[in-house]
Amino acid sequence: MELSAEHIALFDAYIRNELSAQERLNFEEKLNNDNAFKQDFEAFKSFEQDMFDAEVIAFKDKLDEWDKSAKENTKEKTRIIPIRLIGLAASIAIIVTFSILYFIGQPSHQDLVATNFQPYDNILTVRGEKEDLDEGLMRYEAKEYQAAIALFEGYPDNINAQFYSGEAYLALNDYEAAINVYKRVLQTDGIFNEVSEFHLALAYLGNNNTQLAKETLLAIQKESDYFINAEELLVELE
Repeated sequence: MELSAEHIALFDAYIRNELSAQERLNFEEKLNNDNAFKQDFEAFKSFEQDMFDAEVIAFKDKLDEWDKSAKENTKEKTRIIPIRLIGLAASIAIIVTFSILYFIGQPSHQDLVATNFQPYDNILTVRGEKEDLDEGLMRYEAKEYQAAIALFEGYPDNINAQFYSGEAYLALNDYEAAINVYKRVLQTDGIFNEVSEFHLALAYLGNNNTQLAKETLLAIQKESDYFINAEELLVELE
């Protein structure tokens, strides 16, 4: 089984019920429409079950060995065996946990960004004098992010172009550029401030600046559409 770190983190979060309601809807929609994605998910579940089954079998074999040994010992010694069995059970439980963590791994900062980032939909329609900006938005919608950025650069004073260039940079994992753009966007009072604030935190996280990521997430107000997302991500970072 060869799965990307992004898919492993996403599958694990889904199974553990750690996705937001919208993320679960997106996940299940992709599961229904993307056969390759569904096969990867089934392979992941099978891998987890195989790991668990293997450890359970090993655990039972060890218990049988201890039980046989207990019967061969004197009555005085058998009074100690159950305590040892409890210790063995706890030890094997720990082994199971760390074995799964070893193969699955804790999500990296970049994995968390990939799980929490969804490029913002284009909600603008620009015609007439700003045809290049409109072309940039169409490129953005087509996920041709580098081409979109090149067109957006022609509008350094247009907050809409700046915001969508930030989204494109983040989609390309160019975290430093995304940070610079979102900070400029947040200097204004526009319609993209809430999403920019959350995505700025993701850009900090992708850039391995956990402290600034946490500070940005903590600053998100309860009235924001991204407050719950911020709270959930903060838990992930603890």
